[in-house]
Amino acid sequence: MPLTIDDQQVTFDWFTEVNTDDAPAYQQLVDKLVRYAKSHQRIMSTRRDESNEKYAFRCFLLRLGFIGPQYKAQRKVLLKNLTGSAAFKNQET
Repeated sequence: MPLTIDDQQVTFDWFTEVNTDDAPAYQQLVDKLVRYAKSHQRIMSTRRDESNEKYAFRCFLLRLGFIGPQYKAQRKVLLKNLTGSAAFKNQET
């Protein structure tokens, strides 16, 4: 994911076309990512293969602090384009 870093700021060039209704969710995501990175001594950058990307990202959002009914709309926006179930890690048919 591209980043632009200069002396004054770090720019996250991740969102090209943003719906105005979705913009606050993206802004909060970047804010919480930065806070999370600043508050932890070690961050793993290895890629993990997840069978259920929606569940994995939901768990990550909870670790970032998107917990509670006040973040329900933001979680919905951030999870809407992912596949799988947000509620169950393994779906058995």
